[in-house]
Amino acid sequence: MTSTARTEIADWHTQAVEASTDGILLTDGVSVLDCNAQALKTFRCMRSELIGQALRDLTADPHALMDGSDPSATLAGTDARNESMRRHNGEHFAANVTTRPLAGGRFSPICNLGP
Repeated sequence: MTSTARTEIADWHTQAVEASTDGILLTDGVSVLDCNAQALKTFRCMRSELIGQALRDLTADPHALMDGSDPSATLAGTDARNESMRRHNGEHFAANVTTRPLAGGRFSPICNLGP
């Protein structure tokens, strides 16, 4: 595959993530590394306020699985659950949270935040 083709595929992936109707958080299992526009709408904040945010601070229950304390629980595969999340302003909202590990061995789940 040529580098031009790789660039086009990477651009397509970026566009697909941004076009998603689900909020998507790319994390290292502890904090937010990146997100899409829908996640910003869901959390009602700016990108600079969400990037770097600890996952435990985004959940109503700081001891929830999303806190990254047990990455082996998610590394085995996709985990889906209903969770009470917390917006930047402290307001709580219900979300269906699905986490998936990324390839490469590093614990980097993608969290989809659906209604």
